[in-house]
Amino acid sequence: MTGSDKHRKQAVYIASMLCLLSFLLLIHLGYEYKSRNTDEKILAKAEEDSRQKANSAIKTIENRLNSTSLLVEEAAKDLSSGKLKNDSMLNEYLLNKIKDNPDISSIVVAYSPAVNAGKIYAPHFKRNGSEIINDPLTYDYTKNNEKTSWYNKPIRKGSKEWISPYFGIADCICQIDYSVPFYLAEYGDGKKAAGVVSVSHSLEGIREQVGNLNLCKRGYGFIISGEGVIISYPIQEYLGENISELAKKDRNLNFINKNTEETEYSVTNPFTGQSYWIFHKNIPSTDWTLGFVLPHEETLLNKKIDQKHSIICIVFVALAFLFFLSLLLISIYRYDHKGLWILAVIFSLLCILGIGFMWYFTINNSSLDGKNGDHIVFDREDVETVLQDTSPDLKASRIATGIFLQSIEFLTANDVAITGYIWQKTSGPDAKKDSPGFSFPDAKETEIQKAYMNNDSDVVRWHFKTILRQKFEYSRYPFDREDLWIRLWSNSSTESVLIPNFDSYKSLIPETLSGMEPSIALGG
Repeated sequence: MTGSDKHRKQAVYIASMLCLLSFLLLIHLGYEYKSRNTDEKILAKAEEDSRQKANSAIKTIENRLNSTSLLVEEAAKDLSSGKLKNDSMLNEYLLNKIKDNPDISSIVVAYSPAVNAGKIYAPHFKRNGSEIINDPLTYDYTKNNEKTSWYNKPIRKGSKEWISPYFGIADCICQIDYSVPFYLAEYGDGKKAAGVVSVSHSLEGIREQVGNLNLCKRGYGFIISGEGVIISYPIQEYLGENISELAKKDRNLNFINKNTEETEYSVTNPFTGQSYWIFHKNIPSTDWTLGFVLPHEETLLNKKIDQKHSIICIVFVALAFLFFLSLLLISIYRYDHKGLWILAVIFSLLCILGIGFMWYFTINNSSLDGKNGDHIVFDREDVETVLQDTSPDLKASRIATGIFLQSIEFLTANDVAITGYIWQKTSGPDAKKDSPGFSFPDAKETEIQKAYMNNDSDVVRWHFKTILRQKFEYSRYPFDREDLWIRLWSNSSTESVLIPNFDSYKSLIPETLSGMEPSIALGG
């Protein structure tokens, strides 16, 4: 055997092993992709993950409401048993209960006037900021109306009750109550209710509890009473309102309101193009519905990244297999100088295919989500959900602001000239009508002129020309994508937040390029 034949056999052996290993790896990666990373599998897994998140969050809220029920029922039992025999013991007991339960806003023991010689007697402790104050009730809670149903409803029915949202007379907040009647041996032979123990939750407090569950950036929860009253929702001004009326102007509420029988379903908002999973269930011992809305896109994002990585691995392993197969065939049939040139050409072609694939993948698989740590929002619910996690002052006023771009021109590598219109709703004590209520913090030069004012709708429109200083990343040239960020600050003298004026646009589907001149020209 000559040295050439020996080297040829070694080359065939090595090429055969590499070819076999790459083929087996390709089969393994293809099987893994088929079983885990197809679009159908990813969607099913993302939906299951969302379901688990929602069920966990539902269980958390249920446990908090159950703890309230147990607290009130225990207090009623202690009163009925005669453990709290005098005022000092009762006051100390109530004070300790509200201290140990930071979620509740107030606690009250309201005695029937018949028990107290016809007089109103109701020890009451409530939160006032970080303080807890003793503020006994002085109004006649026995008069039957919406604001006294926390007392009259359990007295009349003789059973524990969750009370629908109302504006509390003593607490001066929108609240819900859990009330339980108690009985005294010396009154009505212990068979007639002697009064009511009631604990209150503020609707804003429940909204914060639901919002703090950290489902995802844009996911949010809601609680709706059996009468259709909103107990918890990201938008603060909706609290205590009827969902059927609000659903006429808020599409997202309409999605929640229209499907009361199914416990989980998927919907798509035609205005934004965004799809959501909605999960909900009835809360035991109440007629309330607790649910969560989770966006498809955000839930799928991480799994889509895994899918992209799998596709890249499969493609490059396939290219490696083709190269090793070529090496094997050339080692068998063309083990000479010309064979090496053929192998070099094949290797070059495979490299070109790999580079072309990466170019195509880079151009067609880009997302703004998570870039620069910013949040993408498509509706008011998204805005309030994000603000609840990021804003130090949730009570800051919201100023609806819209923008329309007429031209964009890249002057230098870091300077961009922009022209267009910005409009704002100017209602409120701090409204600005004669000067713009916004500014460009990144601007080198800015010109702003009033263009239009509608006194009926309190909308002022301004025309602007500005040159923004931007930091662009050119490291991926010629396949880089430069994202232009237009930051706006509020010029209001009071604490306020600029939010998008979503209602001003016909569509918020990104592909429609809402807020831009249809004939706008961009270089490159």
